[in-house]
Amino acid sequence: MGIGGEPVWEVQWHGFRGQRVRRMYITRRRLWQLRVAAALLLVLLLALIGALPVGVRGYLEKFTVKAAKQENKRLKQTRQQLWEATQELTQELAARVNRGSRLAWMLGVPRVSFGEPPAPDAPAEETLRWLLEESQKLLELAAALATSSQPPCPLDNLPTGVPLDLRHAVPVGLFGVRVSPFTGKEEPHWGLTLAAPAGTRVLAAGGGLVAFAGTPRERKTNLWTRLGTMVLLDHGGGVWSLYGHLGSVQVRAGQRVLRAQPLGTVGTSGWTRVAALYFEVRWPYQGLSRPVDPLLVQLSLPLPQLDQRLADPSASLEGEAVPLNTLLGAKPAREPR
Repeated sequence: MGIGGEPVWEVQWHGFRGQRVRRMYITRRRLWQLRVAAALLLVLLLALIGALPVGVRGYLEKFTVKAAKQENKRLKQTRQQLWEATQELTQELAARVNRGSRLAWMLGVPRVSFGEPPAPDAPAEETLRWLLEESQKLLELAAALATSSQPPCPLDNLPTGVPLDLRHAVPVGLFGVRVSPFTGKEEPHWGLTLAAPAGTRVLAAGGGLVAFAGTPRERKTNLWTRLGTMVLLDHGGGVWSLYGHLGSVQVRAGQRVLRAQPLGTVGTSGWTRVAALYFEVRWPYQGLSRPVDPLLVQLSLPLPQLDQRLADPSASLEGEAVPLNTLLGAKPAREPR
């Protein structure tokens, strides 16, 4: 018993190896205080344990939201890349459809009706549907081209090759009616005029026989004198190609040439303000060899409004075309160089 009759507990610590004994006396009041402190400590510990999952959950939620935003950003980038690839595929398919339709016309294959490509801002579903439908039509057209072809002349003679390096050429006169830079009046333009540096090599668009080479010897002004020095190729079957405004000629009448063989060079002969090449194609159409839009056979160049041109290849200008026999009967004013 302690002072005043209050119970006292003695706690002793006995060290090892004969160390001094340590004593601590605990009264009932001190024991009660220790119990209260222990209880408070336990409550605080339990509170901390309870709050810990909330903090962890908040941290995890923060981490998850950040990861979701990053994934969403990545998905948007992927979607944009896929959409750009789809647009490129649409343009490529439209170009192949354009070339395939023109080739079918040359080979006498029945036309396949293709739909117009959707606008760039069209819904994705519409674009994908067009790609699937037109791809199937293109496969059908390819099968028809492989099994049935009736070109008017041998395939190697078709004037589908470029008459000069297109990297150095600029179209300055398209097929159709235009205002003449010399007369100021509307006149039919039966060919394609390409401006190019003087001296640029002019190539045969297809194999054939040189029917005329040189400058027509005419006293009066007509289409042939306007075109200056020229070469006319007979590809067979009523298919002809004509090359005008030449600066020099490297072939002779009666000579056979192959596709891409040099015929001469770009010049300024005839009616032209700049060095240019006049390229004309005549095709067996409605029973006669008539001028047609050269872009119908120049597959390396795009042809807008294709359906309209296929429905009327000569743009209703065939009646005004100068017959080729007026050139074939003419003699060159000078020998070709």
